[in-house]
Amino acid sequence: MGTERFAVRRKPGARALLLTMLAAISTFALSAAPAAAGGSLAQLGPNAQLFGVLASGSIGLAKSSSISFVNQSPLPPEVGGYVVDIGGPTSFLTGDAIASAASGIGIDLANYDTVVGACVTGGASISTGIGNGCGSYDSSGTSTLLTTLSDAQNDVTTYASYLGGLTPTVSLGDIALKKYQRMTIKLGAGLNVVSIGSITTAGGNTIVLSAPKGAFVVINVGGTISLGAGSQVFTNSSGLNPHDLVWNLEGANPTFGAGVTLRGTLINVVQCDATTVTFAGGSAISGAVLTNGSIDANGPMHLNFWPFTAGAPPV
Repeated sequence: MGTERFAVRRKPGARALLLTMLAAISTFALSAAPAAAGGSLAQLGPNAQLFGVLASGSIGLAKSSSISFVNQSPLPPEVGGYVVDIGGPTSFLTGDAIASAASGIGIDLANYDTVVGACVTGGASISTGIGNGCGSYDSSGTSTLLTTLSDAQNDVTTYASYLGGLTPTVSLGDIALKKYQRMTIKLGAGLNVVSIGSITTAGGNTIVLSAPKGAFVVINVGGTISLGAGSQVFTNSSGLNPHDLVWNLEGANPTFGAGVTLRGTLINVVQCDATTVTFAGGSAISGAVLTNGSIDANGPMHLNFWPFTAGAPPV
């Protein structure tokens, strides 16, 4: 363990404060054991790879949210759940909005929201306001996109179970970072399966996942995950690609504070309890969010679609 260097103007009685600050910005570096040679990884189902945001329950996106892609996928990201509620000016979805609800309001758009693709429900109504709209509308309950949604939900549940059964290449136990602490996790080539008990960050933290280009990383988090405001989870810029990183969150109700930045696909499937993935305002995700529960963005959430496309790494 080392500490970053910084300058501080000494004042009488400041020694205790100085020691506290040093502890708060300490840096950790963990090296994973080498990945097993020739390890392989089954792919996430093709239907699930179409979704930037996927739930079996409700999806609530606060005003000014955006779900989009910039050359990270051959197709715009789908958004699908039982109901889809988009909170208002000016939220923007580049793909389709699909709600399986057969009654009530399946898709609710506030004023000036835009869905570039289709708005589709299982028979429920589509509510629109002033200056908003969808590329097309279908509340007949017969659209093939409803089958795509159902198949994707099944894909995610099956894949979460598969990921949880992989043999770890490294086990890190629980991770708890005090405010402003940093951590680097160094991983190897090929397939890395990282087992973590729980992750809690107090805020303003940075976690860097460092792996060579072409590596594949599965992170199984068996317990809770709670990232404090301003926490950032990065991949090293010249190495690990967000397409090749998946977070399998096995505990219920993961929470992400205001201004959290995260790379990789988040999968949250809980078998026995209900679960809600919660984002505070200003969260930025480079990947996807897939759950068998609900998704609640309490403030603007911005998702840049990088579907998890990892397959078998080279031997």
